[in-house]
Amino acid sequence: MPILVSCWHCKRAVLMVPRMAERELAWLCDHLAACDPDDPSIGLGVGNLLRHFRVVEVEGERGTDRAARNGERYAR
Repeated sequence: MPILVSCWHCKRAVLMVPRMAERELAWLCDHLAACDPDDPSIGLGVGNLLRHFRVVEVEGERGTDRAARNGERYAR
């Protein structure tokens, strides 16, 4: 299932990927630095980074979307 990531600050969808990997986390960090450059918590770890984003598993036509506010389980 694809993962849709949107930013809590700018309310935009910023990423849609099959799974979260190191490259995607770096992209989210760059987005957050551009979106909220004064946030001192940037760079303090994956859990802290992902609290700025809404992470949603996008299911196909079989079911409804499931949202997870804490995206730590997607970082591998």
